[in-house]
Amino acid sequence: MKEKFDYIIIGGGCAGLSLAFRISNEAYFQSKSILLIEPEEKNQNDRTWSYWSKEDNFYNDWAIKNWGELSFKSTEKEIPLDINPYKFYTIRGIDFYNATLPLINSCSQITQIKTRVNKLTHEDQVVKVSLENGKEVIGGFCFDSRINNNYDFEDSNFVWQHFKGWVVESKQDYFDDSKAMFMDFSIDQKQDTRFFYVLPYSKTKALIQIAIFSNDIISSKDYDTLIKDYIDKQHATLDYSILEEEYDKIPMTDFAFPISSGPNHMYIGTASGMVKASSGFAFKRMQDQSDDIIKLLTQGKDPTRATQKIANKKYRVLDGTFLNVILTNRLTGQEVFTRLLSRNKAKNVFDFLNQQSSIIQELKIMSSLPTLPFLKSFFKVLKG
Repeated sequence: MKEKFDYIIIGGGCAGLSLAFRISNEAYFQSKSILLIEPEEKNQNDRTWSYWSKEDNFYNDWAIKNWGELSFKSTEKEIPLDINPYKFYTIRGIDFYNATLPLINSCSQITQIKTRVNKLTHEDQVVKVSLENGKEVIGGFCFDSRINNNYDFEDSNFVWQHFKGWVVESKQDYFDDSKAMFMDFSIDQKQDTRFFYVLPYSKTKALIQIAIFSNDIISSKDYDTLIKDYIDKQHATLDYSILEEEYDKIPMTDFAFPISSGPNHMYIGTASGMVKASSGFAFKRMQDQSDDIIKLLTQGKDPTRATQKIANKKYRVLDGTFLNVILTNRLTGQEVFTRLLSRNKAKNVFDFLNQQSSIIQELKIMSSLPTLPFLKSFFKVLKG
C-alpha cells in the first residue's frame, strides 16, 4: 500500500460509503488516489434508514419499500398523513452495502484497508494518520466520520434516541403495505418520549420498531418485552416469526459540532451534525452532504461549505428549541408531535424538517405550537 493519498476517508458507514460511491462515479477523481479506512466487514443487515423525499434520487431505487401515505397515532386519535408530493422510503443496511460496495471495490483509484485509526495530526498542509496496524499514511485532505470522545455536550440540549426493531413475517397476508405507521404514541410513555413505527415491506413482512428519547438506555431484552407487548395489544391476530432484529442508538443534539480539527480535514456524517436534532433522521442529510462535497471539490472549492449549508445556525436554534421543550418537560414529546402533525399539512412539516420551508410555512408551524413553552425554550437556546 502506498503511503500518500490525495484523499483519505475514515469510516465506511453511511457517510463514508456514500462519499466513496460518488467518487467512484465521478470522472474528476480518475487521476486521484483515495484511501478508505474501515475495520468492519459490511456484509450484514445491521441497520435500516428511513427518509422522505420528493426528488427522483438515484438511491431511491435501493429502498426495500416506499409509501405515499403515512399514519400518526396518539393516545387519543389516529391521523392519516397525506404526504404528497413526498414519498417515505426505507433502505436496509445490507441493500445499501450491496449497492455501494461493488462499484467502490471495482474503482482502481480507491484503496481499502480494514483497520482503525489511532491518531490524526496536521503537518505542513497534509493530514498524517497513524493506523492501528502500525502503518502511517498521509492525505492531502481527510474526510472523517469519527465522533470525538472528548466532546462536552453538557451545555447543549442532548438526548439519545435508542431503538430496537423486529422484522416479522406473518404466515398469511396481514399488513396493508400501501401505508406505514409513522409514529404510534399509544403506549405508556414512562416519562420519556416513546413511539412505535410499523413499516410493512409486503403483506406478510414488516419492520416493527420502538424508539425512545432518553439518556437511560434500556437493555435489548427489555426492548423485546416492549415489542412483544405492543404486538399482542395492537396486532393481536398476527401470527408471526421474527426474521431479523435491529438494536442501536443515535445522538440528538443541538451541539455545534466542529467542521474540522484543522487544515485539510472535514468531519462528515453524524460527527458533523448530520443527525437532525429534532427528529433523528440522518440518511438524506448525509446524501445531501456527499452531493455537495463532490460538487465543491470538482469546482475547486472548500468542501467544508457543505456542512455549513446543512447544519446552519438558524435550524440548529430551532432544533434546540424543540429538544429543550421536551427535555425540560415543558411539553411531552407526544404533545409536540401531535400538535405538529394534527394542525399542519404533512407536506409543510416535511418541508420544515428538510430545511426547505418558506417563512410563511415556518410561521404557520410555530403558531400551531403552544407559544409560552416554545418561547421560553427559544430564548434559553439563544442565550446558549
